[in-house]
Amino acid sequence: MRTIISTEKVEDIKHLWELVNRIPKAKTKLLDMITDHIYQFGINTIQRISETAIDDPETYVKELINIYKKFLEIFGTESYFEAAFDKACHKFINNNAITQKADTTTKSAELLARYCDELLQKGDETIKEKFNEILIIFNYIEDKDVYEKFYRKMLSKRLVDQLRTDGDDDEKLMISKLKVYNLSIMILTLHFTLFLQQTCGFEYTSRFERMMHDVDVSKNLTNEYQSYCKTNNPKSIVNFSVMVLNSNLWPFSSLPNVILLVELKAILDSFTDFYTHRHNGRKLMWLHQHSKGEIQTYFTKKKYTLQVSTYQMIVLLLFNGNIKLTVEGIRDKTQIRPELLVQVLYSLLESKILLCQEITENFQDHDIQMNHTIELTKNFTSKKIRINLNVPLRSIEQQDLECLNISIDKDRYLVIQVDKN
Repeated sequence: MRTIISTEKVEDIKHLWELVNRIPKAKTKLLDMITDHIYQFGINTIQRISETAIDDPETYVKELINIYKKFLEIFGTESYFEAAFDKACHKFINNNAITQKADTTTKSAELLARYCDELLQKGDETIKEKFNEILIIFNYIEDKDVYEKFYRKMLSKRLVDQLRTDGDDDEKLMISKLKVYNLSIMILTLHFTLFLQQTCGFEYTSRFERMMHDVDVSKNLTNEYQSYCKTNNPKSIVNFSVMVLNSNLWPFSSLPNVILLVELKAILDSFTDFYTHRHNGRKLMWLHQHSKGEIQTYFTKKKYTLQVSTYQMIVLLLFNGNIKLTVEGIRDKTQIRPELLVQVLYSLLESKILLCQEITENFQDHDIQMNHTIELTKNFTSKKIRINLNVPLRSIEQQDLECLNISIDKDRYLVIQVDKN
């Protein structure tokens, strides 16, 4: 029987089934052999790509889908092979060379969530077809709670960064597709929401939908604030938008407050007054590490618009009143944590908008010392008029990832405790 199964010829396998169907032990043995054949093929295939795929969600998920499709054509057409087929897929998707290299059975859930994030950022034309493929693998994933946490983390970043302007429909469709399980999740656009809802149920998607609702409410709140400024203080109007997020929904870690320059503090104070008068008892906590803006240069011959993070903006605005500053001086004036500050300065020095005589050409952020002197590059030039200097800060991303892993470990511990009891 094993030889016939290894040929993977559909008609021969069906004929074999007809021969053993009335013999319980032989039938069970055949189904076990089919399960083992699919499982071994899956295990061996993932083993061959494990070195690269462990850090490449697209390669990993596409290979899982290819294996699934291959055996679906052979065994998926007959109901009596369905259980054996599903059992094998469940085994090799949740436990293979990549989950073993990562030393965690949750790696498949993480990579699937990351692949989904990549698709939603790219806005692929075939994205709706790929949602269906994602859900095939999702149905076999044991750690759907881990998928939810990783997906929610990446959803929050997509929504805050506004990487796409037309992504909401795709996000909501995917969320709705997951609603047949009765779990709890959410994803970036309307279509993805619907996909998730169809597969996992409303409870699984409710948190994502409430996050999307926060975004919609924030858009209205921004418009209301602009109207408020026009009525109460027309001179204070700036191109300012805000996202007010429920701290119980959004997986952002907080950082110590920084010192804002007058130019920025006035805007934030104005909005805080507006908001607290409307929502008495609520408290705003500003997440400067996830904020951004634009400033214009006047010290250069040609005017440039710099797209910067709030931390970069705080540092650059210091040079409105200072010709030169030491790194220590910048830290004291801003209270940005040293490990974050050197990354902020590195991005500005690398772009040549700032200058430091003490560093070499091929420097890294750890080469920046507290006694180094920083100044504006007065002869700065660029081919671009609008220059994007905003880059993710490595230590913030690392802190958010650590918080996520702690949350996953905590949930796992609670599950184990419940099982023991």
